[in-house]
Amino acid sequence: MKGILALLVLLLAIGCTEAPEANAPEQTTEEEPKADPPKEKMKEDTPQEEMKEEPMEETPKEEMKEDPKEEPKVDNAKNELLEIFAAKVEFMVVYDVTAVVDGKTSTSQMTQYMKGTKMRTDVETQGIAVRTYMLGDIITSCNDATGGWMCNEMEMQEADASEQVKENAAEYDITKLADRTVAGTKAECYRITTKDGTVDYCYAEGVPLYIETKTAQADSTVVATSYSKKVADSVFEIPASEPMDMGNFQIPSYP
Repeated sequence: MKGILALLVLLLAIGCTEAPEANAPEQTTEEEPKADPPKEKMKEDTPQEEMKEEPMEETPKEEMKEDPKEEPKVDNAKNELLEIFAAKVEFMVVYDVTAVVDGKTSTSQMTQYMKGTKMRTDVETQGIAVRTYMLGDIITSCNDATGGWMCNEMEMQEADASEQVKENAAEYDITKLADRTVAGTKAECYRITTKDGTVDYCYAEGVPLYIETKTAQADSTVVATSYSKKVADSVFEIPASEPMDMGNFQIPSYP
């Protein structure tokens, strides 16, 4: 029995000493997945960066925004000015007038009254007062050169400025100008350009406060110094009882 027990002890001792050698292959299997070179290759994928850069180049959007902004300006300016022309405004304005003809400069003062379809313009040159009345289709011009009022009457063949602009749109280039302060009031300004020259108009509340005309023949500037929006009906009464009939009168073309 002792011999058997001794053999068993030897066998167990041998089994214990050989057991670690049998476990050696387990260490090699654990080390194999650590060396993975393909993972570094997966990071070097350049096509992904190229896919992100392509949509950044969007140049046509700026061109689409700029094109439609410039064309409506002329039409809007033209419509705005035509609305001012068509408005029936009541006012009295005192102007300083400067004219340059053939290099010679002259200055004067002018007062204009407007109420509905009635208009009166007063000027004084060389001590002579001149009044011009536009009542309906009749123009009456009066002066006091002889010490009393003498008037001449004529029929007006009306040439409305706004209608000329509408009918001859190709000949009139209307643009909006910067605002101008006239008679202490902020006025909106427009320029009409034709083959004959330019006319700048500045209006506040429909009242003309500034008019500058430039042509090859002459230049003139009409600047308001004061104005009112109330006019009495008596302003349009003709001073002479029997005006002389002077026939037909054609208003000069515009501008």
